[in-house]
Formats: sequence, structure tokens, C-alpha cells
Amino acid sequence: MWAIGTLAVLALFLALNVFIGLYLISLAVVPATWAYAALTGRSYHFVIDQSEMLYRVNRFGQWAWVVTGCLSVAYAAVWSNF
Repeated sequence: MWAIGTLAVLALFLALNVFIGLYLISLAVVPATWAYAALTGRSYHFVIDQSEMLYRVNRFGQWAWVVTGCLSVAYAAVWSNF
């Protein structure tokens, strides 16, 4: 039973690291796609519409930016009171 609990905690720790990595990649994809669109003279929406996977990753990345912005405002509000 102890081994199962240890494996569960280890799996949870690894899953958290994978999620954080995917979150950071999603944050990086949005500005990279925007920069690529600007360099090629195309619109951002045209570029992400060329690939279903790129579209999905950019949509997730856009939401990641929203969540990051909201958390930043919340942390700034909390820390400004200290």
C-alpha cells in the first residue's frame, strides 16, 4: 500500500511539472506566432488558421495569458497591502 501511495505522489509531481511546462510553452507560442505573422506580412489570424494544432495551442495560450494577467493583478493587489 505504501508503494502505491509513493507512486501516486510521484506521478502527481511529474504531472504538475508537465503541466507547468505546457503552460509556459503556451505562453511562448502566442507571441512567437504573432512575431512570425508580422515578419511574413500576414495577419495573426491567417497564420493560426493554417493549422488546427497551431490554432488550438494559440487559443490555449491566449487563455493562459488571461489567467496569468488575472493572477498578476490579484497578487499585486494582495502584496500592495503589505
